[in-house]
Amino acid sequence: IRAFYQQHGYLSTAITASQRYNEDRTQVTCRVSINEGIRTRVEQLTIVGEQDKAVRKKLENTLLLKEGQPFNPALLDQIVASMKDVYADDGYIQANIGIFPKFNDDQSLVSVVFQPQRGQQFRIGAITIQGVVRTNKEFVTRELQIHEGDVYSRKKIKDTTRRLLQSGFYESASFRQLDPKSTEIIQPMIIEVTEATAKDVKFGTEA
Repeated sequence: IRAFYQQHGYLSTAITASQRYNEDRTQVTCRVSINEGIRTRVEQLTIVGEQDKAVRKKLENTLLLKEGQPFNPALLDQIVASMKDVYADDGYIQANIGIFPKFNDDQSLVSVVFQPQRGQQFRIGAITIQGVVRTNKEFVTRELQIHEGDVYSRKKIKDTTRRLLQSGFYESASFRQLDPKSTEIIQPMIIEVTEATAKDVKFGTEA
């Protein structure tokens, strides 16, 4: 119940519950008391620190919160994840998004400042392919949407995985950093596939 109210802007809802049994304890009456409290609405959303107009536009498109609407704090995590994806598609896979909410005195309004920091731009290093037994590695490489030396792009990596699965040769595929904790500018990558059995091979249609 509390989560429901928070999703609709009631951040300080107080809920109490009590129960009363009948004499032989075969029935129970539950009573829930709800004090909604103040409803908080979004007054202003601001993105600071990003000078590139095209990138800034993409960041603005991730804002699930809208000015004038009830403030749902659960959406902040989704916004941050989407903003990080924007930067990860251009090689900034360790971008950081600072969030600074400021409430007015009676908590009825909140202004939120988002402060992205790009960090280092990364590139794709050597790509290792694992799991190929019956098929040919060329079946994998021809589906690559990103290659060694290219700027890291999370979208192109996802597109490669999608194409591998659509090919019909593989029942599973993953394309990831060899070491997710590495801070090296050139990121070695690994593609791991599980081949479909001969009877399950289906030829997909490219998007």
